[in-house]
Amino acid sequence: MAEPSRGEVWLVDLAHHRDLAGAARGAVEGLLAAGDEAERRLDDYGATMWFRRAHDAARRAMLRMEGEDDEARFGTASLKLGQALRFLGELQVAQAVVDEATNIEADLVTRVGLLRVLAAIASGRGANVKARAELERALELVARGGRGRGGARSRPSAA
Repeated sequence: MAEPSRGEVWLVDLAHHRDLAGAARGAVEGLLAAGDEAERRLDDYGATMWFRRAHDAARRAMLRMEGEDDEARFGTASLKLGQALRFLGELQVAQAVVDEATNIEADLVTRVGLLRVLAAIASGRGANVKARAELERALELVARGGRGRGGARSRPSAA
């Protein structure tokens, strides 16, 4: 893991203390920002670590029902973690992370992003027909303007 920047250290410290204080929702933003900073430095393992912590904090916030947008935060954290894991070749774990988030309420960009990650995972496994189906679902979702309950996928995936 590359040496963290001063900004990343500050963000992580703040997020860590928010999480310890029981403010998982506040921790998510800082942990996602730390993951983004690690990505900018091309530290894929560091980014994955921060995104995993953000994902865990977002799940806790969502389960505690801390706020209206907790599902959206969980979707964003799942998207970023799924992308990072897929990039590292952890396809099975990435699939599980993204599958968990496909039935939550999230914005259109996140829902389409989740489908894109599922397509990339399928493609990485050589399942090009499944990859195409996921991309077609994303296009349908965009064409409908994102209408309907937050699920990114209309039927379960067969990994």
